[in-house]
Amino acid sequence: MVIQRQRRACHVDHTSNMMRVKSMSSMFQCQLKRLPLYRRRELHNLKIQPSGSRLDAIGPPDPVSNLRPIIFAKPDKETELERCYRRARESAQAWNQEFWTKHNASFILERKQFQENRKQAGIPTLTADEMSVFYKKFLDKNWQTHLNYNISWYKKNIRILILEIRVKLSRLGR
Repeated sequence: MVIQRQRRACHVDHTSNMMRVKSMSSMFQCQLKRLPLYRRRELHNLKIQPSGSRLDAIGPPDPVSNLRPIIFAKPDKETELERCYRRARESAQAWNQEFWTKHNASFILERKQFQENRKQAGIPTLTADEMSVFYKKFLDKNWQTHLNYNISWYKKNIRILILEIRVKLSRLGR
């Protein structure tokens, strides 16, 4: 089964129960084409296993952060620049995972407290409008955190982009 990409294709290997994606093409979003519903469900239950030397392994979403972990490929003859690039990607992924795990855990806890407080006030079920009050309050309280996250995210991604360009240029010279 093949998942179509904008310019490249990735292959889903059902024998090893993991998705393998060409390392440098992971920035393109996979789009499932004509897969039966049961096959789409299988894609969400993939196990993370070490990939081959040229492929990244993408795992199932984390239940709290909702991010898919990636095991980045490590080429056989990895240069120092390629190692720096891979480590920058791994570092950004770990930082992103940590942020969203803490953020979503905080959100779930505060939402549960909000719902319990409303139940104690005599409101057994909450409408979407009533929950929107909580969502706005939560976002207002965390706007500075989100701003700092976005600034850091841009810095990390610009660094990764510069490293990727340097790696691509160094490979042209080989």
